[in-house]
Amino acid sequence: MEDLIAIVAIVSTFGSLFGIIYIIFMTRHRERMAMIESGVEADLLTSTKRRKNKREGMLKYGIIAIGVSIGLLIGEFLYTFTRMTEEVAYFSMVFLCGGISMLIYYNQARKIEAKSKADAFLDDDFS
Repeated sequence: MEDLIAIVAIVSTFGSLFGIIYIIFMTRHRERMAMIESGVEADLLTSTKRRKNKREGMLKYGIIAIGVSIGLLIGEFLYTFTRMTEEVAYFSMVFLCGGISMLIYYNQARKIEAKSKADAFLDDDFS
């Protein structure tokens, strides 16, 4: 009986995940087909915003990964050379350096956004 409960739980979990993903993709497909049938240009289907967000996402994850790895390294030094416990050394430095790296990303993203707005403004003036 316990084996049956485990099997049902696993099947229902993966089945619901598949169902959600299927619904998302089918809805997007239907929306796109309706847009194509109504004569909307194909340029609207592929947005440059998605590509820009992908680039900025890679920047974000890269900066955070660097921050967390520096936090782990500093945590190792604190654990080795001080009387700080292992858990406190690692967790405090990972969260501290991870937070600092998020602040760095925020500043970089703000600069990138300001530059893209300035470029768009210049493109509008000279077009």
